Amino acid sequence: MDHALDVVMRLSYEQRQMLIDILSKRQTEERREEPPENARESVKSFHAGELKTESSDELTAKLIPAEQRVAGLHSGRIHISEDFDEPLPEEFWTGIP
Repeated sequence: MDHALDVVMRLSYEQRQMLIDILSKRQTEERREEPPENARESVKSFHAGELKTESSDELTAKLIPAEQRVAGLHSGRIHISEDFDEPLPEEFWTGIP
């Protein structure tokens, strides 16, 4: 690795930039090839009974556990006006004053 770095550092700045671009593009190409292989392995695992189907809600619940809620924790921090249930004016809906 050190030898490779020494060789690269002897290149001009522009050549090093070109090398970085080439390496970046090749890494992107390699990453594009990985998902299909991972997908094939996942399908095999599923058919072998090693994986099970779950909904996104079930997965989210596992990743982000629900916090314990405390009744009355924010009591008195909000105020609901007396006219809360009154219909909104027509201009609110139409945008025409």
